[in-house]
Amino acid sequence: RRGKKRRTGWQVCALRKTPWAESARGGVEGKMADIVTQLQDQVNHINELFFNCAGVLQRDAHPAVTTASGELSDALPEGEGGMDAKQIQEMAASVVAASRSIDALAHSLPEVDMNESAQLARIAALQVENDEVERELQEELLRADAALARVTAAFEATTDRILLSPIPPDNGKPSAPTA
Repeated sequence: RRGKKRRTGWQVCALRKTPWAESARGGVEGKMADIVTQLQDQVNHINELFFNCAGVLQRDAHPAVTTASGELSDALPEGEGGMDAKQIQEMAASVVAASRSIDALAHSLPEVDMNESAQLARIAALQVENDEVERELQEELLRADAALARVTAAFEATTDRILLSPIPPDNGKPSAPTA
């Protein structure tokens, strides 16, 4: 640990890297889905940075410096602890880097090769496919509910038969002759 600088929470968050793995599915749709997932990860990452930076600034910042006339000064307050210009610049740099990676990912999205009417037709076809899958899932759910009702009824009948059947006095053992 000697000689190593202890990292604060926002610095650890800023150093986290999002994997830039290639799509396992391949093709344009697979590539776009992979990039969209990476975009979501980067948006979450920049959100973490904003949250952590704002929290650190609120926690560690000194009160603002005012001039003799009562106006706010741009000078950083002096004193023990608090934030210094280097830490603020590091936080800003991490936010800018995350923003740039979002821009790079957005620019790497594949171009859409369809005109507006073709896109609308594709959306309509996907909606029809979605409706068909939803209908199949509803039918499967009804079959599963019916099977569950049959199993539940059989279980209840079996437990009723076992619990309500007369039990022999000696648990079915032959009774010994009494003299």
